[in-house]
Amino acid sequence: MDQFVIESVKRRHRRKLLTTLSEEDGKKTIVIDLLKQINIKDVVYMIAESWSELPESTLVKSWEKIWSSNQIGEEEAVVSTEIPTANYLSAFKDLDGCQDVDAKNLEQWLAVDKDLQQKTLSNEDIVGAVTHEG
Repeated sequence: MDQFVIESVKRRHRRKLLTTLSEEDGKKTIVIDLLKQINIKDVVYMIAESWSELPESTLVKSWEKIWSSNQIGEEEAVVSTEIPTANYLSAFKDLDGCQDVDAKNLEQWLAVDKDLQQKTLSNEDIVGAVTHEG
């Protein structure tokens, strides 16, 4: 599947997380404590909602890149469904202790997993990493 689809779902999920935190923040609780209250079930539901909100056109365009008989350029195949950065910033501003978050911080947060290396680890590599031998 196209990486743009995955990124779009992640951004929507992160927006839902911020919305949830800002709704709970009215109680003047520390953000870390709010994050600790969110369980795996909440996250799964947020991701499911994010997926269901994904426009159909985004999925169609992602598959056109694979199955299209004519040559569609990269820029034509991607439909922008991004949530504006201003929406994220306003959600951060609503959180107690996060008023100093700026656009640069936000972009770093949204792109935190883009540069992760994806390699297959052997069983020995995993055991070594867990036991700090590697």
